[in-house]
Amino acid sequence: MARLADGDAVNEPWYWRSDAVLYSYYGGRNNFRMPDYHRLDLSVNFEKPKPRGVRVWSFGAYNAYGRRNPLFITLSNNFIFDEDFELVGVEKRFEQFSPIPFPIPYFSYTFKF
Repeated sequence: MARLADGDAVNEPWYWRSDAVLYSYYGGRNNFRMPDYHRLDLSVNFEKPKPRGVRVWSFGAYNAYGRRNPLFITLSNNFIFDEDFELVGVEKRFEQFSPIPFPIPYFSYTFKF
């Protein structure tokens, strides 16, 4: 099974300084989009009929090609000031947290009666 989803749209803040006070401003709604999410799950089932039911063994891998999908993204701001401590700019850095960077194998056994 393959899964594909567009990245979530979020509001990215902008900053400006006025009278020694730093203000945050959200210029537009959903003005930043997180990366797309996609993965491929593979599985194989083996069935063996028995007199009182059917045995099923399943083998597979979750996220088969090991894509680093983001669970969440944090925004870090580095405020840049000049020698008079006036705000010159803001350097934004997005950091992605991806908890599963590799394929995860699985095995299951089921008895259907």
